[in-house]
Amino acid sequence: MIRQPVFAVWEKYREGRIPLMRSADGKPALYMEEEHMTVDEILTKVREMAGQDEELLHRILQTASGEHPVDSFCSLCRDLGFTLYAMDLVDAGEEAYAAIRRSTNGGGENSPMLAGADDYYEMFLAELKKRYL
Repeated sequence: MIRQPVFAVWEKYREGRIPLMRSADGKPALYMEEEHMTVDEILTKVREMAGQDEELLHRILQTASGEHPVDSFCSLCRDLGFTLYAMDLVDAGEEAYAAIRRSTNGGGENSPMLAGADDYYEMFLAELKKRYL
């Protein structure tokens, strides 16, 4: 299987030149990942796609208004072909925040908690709003 860049596949789908692909669980997928991507890599790709497609940007932002926003966002990412689950986001946020805490004030656990600093989903939405709205 030849791997195409996300944007090439996305554009072909949007133009109606390729059918919607299906993932192993039968859900629609626009891009099939052949290798493991980190949460940061996935969010970067999704951010770039949202910057090029206003409809996708609004779908991402609408996930925040649902009953389970993180699950809705992860489901949307899986529909786009990225393997992302809520626990992945939580874990990535906690790991990043722990790294920040270790790197400041001698690495002690006495650093104050920064509001939202460990919430990758909220930080991602805030960045999308700042960049594109």
